Amino acid sequence: MSIERANADCAAGQSPFSMLDTPLKKRCAASPTAGGSGGGALPSMVLECGSVICSGIVGGLLSSFPLSRLHKSAVVLAHLAALAGTQHATAGANAPAALLAGWLSEAACACQLAEAAQRPVTQLWPAAALEAADGLRAPAREQGLASRRLKKLLREFADTHARDS
Repeated sequence: MSIERANADCAAGQSPFSMLDTPLKKRCAASPTAGGSGGGALPSMVLECGSVICSGIVGGLLSSFPLSRLHKSAVVLAHLAALAGTQHATAGANAPAALLAGWLSEAACACQLAEAAQRPVTQLWPAAALEAADGLRAPAREQGLASRRLKKLLREFADTHARDS
């Protein structure tokens, strides 16, 4: 999903949560990768719900005591980026980043963030999440280095919004 489409949906009053109105079983059966095997259904479901997952991450960082959720938010975002990277690897080098940016744009809209607060979420987080996702495949010693930048961005976001509220 592109940022432009996400912003248009936001302006039209559509929420990323509207997709949850369709029953899970029906969405899974309609999934092109479900095919009865069950192996491809979960990744496709996660990719279909990417904006909802991102909304949960952003919402968790906007809640009270966000720093207790910081590590889990960074890990979930990195794994979501890794999944987007593996599923859209053939679509081009920028496809996973564009997909993450679209999801994060929808999440920022759903959480009613100001435009200034949306910029780091949609412009900086996707690249940092993809970098952290690459670090998941690195040796254990280097994994911490790859996720530090993402955690720093999430911490700055949480701190900024904790002071504003």
